[in-house]
Amino acid sequence: MVFGAALLGEATAQKLGELGLQPRAISDNNPERWGRIHGGLPVVAPDAISHDTPVIVASKYVKNIYKGLKDKGFSCLIPHYVLPLLFPENFASDYHVFSAGSVRASCMKIAKALSL
Repeated sequence: MVFGAALLGEATAQKLGELGLQPRAISDNNPERWGRIHGGLPVVAPDAISHDTPVIVASKYVKNIYKGLKDKGFSCLIPHYVLPLLFPENFASDYHVFSAGSVRASCMKIAKALSL
């Protein structure tokens, strides 16, 4: 199961599928996404997931989502940022692209704040 029905969740589900680890669905906290198809997979509510199902949290809000799911009793949570360590040849380039955009945006905000 992949948690996060946005670009990162879709990319994660796709890469897992390429490795033969096809997720059955994507979950998300946004009820407007439940029942839709995202990246070829159905989007389900968190309550539809068994608490012992392995869940890869693939969102820029990974820390808050991880904590929320843990507090609900989920026992097998995997933050997306460990995937490049487990499968460097499959995940490193995609995650570095996402990270580079975040770093660039942060640098621009810092420069603006410091009027540089």
